[in-house]
Amino acid sequence: MRESGADGQESPETRYAYGGRVRLLVPFDPWRLLLTLRGLNVSARSVSALLMGSGAREDLTLAETAALLVEGDPYDLQIEHESDALPTPFIRARLVSRNRTGAGLELTFAFEAPDGDLLGLIAELAGS
Repeated sequence: MRESGADGQESPETRYAYGGRVRLLVPFDPWRLLLTLRGLNVSARSVSALLMGSGAREDLTLAETAALLVEGDPYDLQIEHESDALPTPFIRARLVSRNRTGAGLELTFAFEAPDGDLLGLIAELAGS
């Protein structure tokens, strides 16, 4: 699924449905916490993913985890995919939005710099 600009042309902000895993590394001095998110969509500039919870115990954990994620802060992301032919993008991004939904916490990250591995994944998604 592609979401193009108003003129129908693809742009750097063309978003593609992406249901793969997004690994989020949260700095938690002196360690880093690794969270696994479910991808929602991706573009050459950003990715949206869902941090999920289910049941009362997990929702508490989700709320506590969400408290560690601050808009504007930088994070490292690893965008996993099913293609054996492509490397897995590992990219630095800033959290730009947090939106609580019935399914969990939807997070959107804007990439700090273009990444060749990510652009390869975008090209693969554009071709499907």
